[in-house]
Amino acid sequence: IHGTAVAASTIDGLVRVMAEAVGVGVKVQPVELSLAPGASGDISLVATAPVAGLGAWTVDLQYDPAVVTPTACVGASGSVCNRAYNSTTGRFAGASPAGLTGAPSLGTVTFQAVGAGGTSTALHPVLVTFVDPASQPVTGTTADGTASITIARTLSFFKTPPRAAHDTPFGIQPEVDVRENGLLVSAAGSVTLT
Repeated sequence: IHGTAVAASTIDGLVRVMAEAVGVGVKVQPVELSLAPGASGDISLVATAPVAGLGAWTVDLQYDPAVVTPTACVGASGSVCNRAYNSTTGRFAGASPAGLTGAPSLGTVTFQAVGAGGTSTALHPVLVTFVDPASQPVTGTTADGTASITIARTLSFFKTPPRAAHDTPFGIQPEVDVRENGLLVSAAGSVTLT
């Protein structure tokens, strides 16, 4: 079967061929990481193991360092991680003699937003090594994620003093309410909305 991994087993003299489901490889979860400027958030690298199991792996995670920077990483399922393998890449590597099955997490990376609001970067996994427990290469696919920096909006409110005791003040009065995104402002002040 072209483009799919195949496993064969013999049961009662019959050979059954099972095609691997599409999606063997590694994906970024969540697909979209939305961060306020300076804030941090986590993504995970999640593998979909082949039928025979995932025996060893090296997966790079590429990103734009002008938008986000990795501040921590934690390996999972036998992985070790290097959050700063180089200036644009983190690396996860590991092995499982019995073979990982299902959809194991290979690890988590914490990114901090360093770019300007409105910028984004692909979080791109690259399969450097992806083999089964018998060290046979497995063809896999990858699915990118995205890290986006939100734009903070600042609304400033002020009260202008009256020109004379009998004049009506102008500007926002204490009895005036302004509602936006669930916030209520009823006097002078500054509110930041993300």
